[in-house]
Formats: sequence, structure tokens, C-alpha cells
Amino acid sequence: MPATWIPDTATTHPLWPALQGQLASDENLLAFATLDLDADLRFAPGLLALSSTRLLACQGGSWRSWPLAPDLKLRAQDAGGLARLDLLDSRQQLASFAHTLAEQAQLQFFADAFAQRVQTGVLLAPEEDESDPFERELLTPPSTWVLLRLSRFAKPYQKQLTIGFLLMMGA
Repeated sequence: MPATWIPDTATTHPLWPALQGQLASDENLLAFATLDLDADLRFAPGLLALSSTRLLACQGGSWRSWPLAPDLKLRAQDAGGLARLDLLDSRQQLASFAHTLAEQAQLQFFADAFAQRVQTGVLLAPEEDESDPFERELLTPPSTWVLLRLSRFAKPYQKQLTIGFLLMMGA
């Protein structure tokens, strides 16, 4: 049985029943990811699904699919809290899927599954660990330089911050 990268919450997604209707009887669902923006960058439920033979997408209520081919790839881009996953072949961009950064982790797993399936023809099980890969947090603490860069924004409030710090130390 092939490995699947489908979050537990997939079956509660509003488009799950419609996705089940889109799959052929001999088609296995391998990976699933949710989208939260439509093509006009408005909040709307959407999804990407990777089956054994094709990539399926639903945005704005319309379904599209592309057969898996060796020259297909997904390219991720983000800027200013919005991100985009572009589907490309060797000649052109075939589709673009917008989402917020809240969906970034699961879409990265989806893109990895897609690349593995297209390049090797198989989908290996994801690395096993104790945490749910769709709920991972950044484990690297922020650099000290981040706090030092914030000091320039606190400069107008330096007097109040100093008094507050001294009162806190005295308590």
C-alpha cells in the first residue's frame, strides 16, 4: 500500500466529499493539502490532492486536474504573508495556487510528496517522529539581533521602558 501524506483533518474539509467523487475507482489518494485563498486572494476553502495518476485542485468551486508527467514541478514563493505554489511544466506555468503562510508547512510536505512521486514514480513514507508534521512549529529560537533591531522602534519610549524596568527590578 502506498504511503500517504494526508492530515487527519482532511476528512472534515468541506471539499472532501467532492474530492472523493473526483477520484476514479482505480485511483489512490496519496497526499492532500488545504488552500485558504482563491485566485482573487479572497479567503475561500480550496484543496490540492495528489493521486496515483494526477494532481487535482479545487479553487473557487471549480475542479482541474493534470496527469503526472516527469517535467511537472511545484515551485513555492512567498512575500508579505501571502504565498503561492506554482505548477510548471518544461514550457510554461500551468496553474497557481495562492495561500496564506498558515498553510505553508502542510503545502511544503505536499510539494515534497509531489516531487518524489513525479521524479521516482513512488511515494516513500514520510520520516516518522512524534509530532504531527502539519502542526510543527519553528524549533530554532530567534536570533539576538532580532531584539536589537527592535530597539530602534522602542527609542521614543526609552524613558517609560527604563522606569518600568527599574520598577520591575525593585519589586
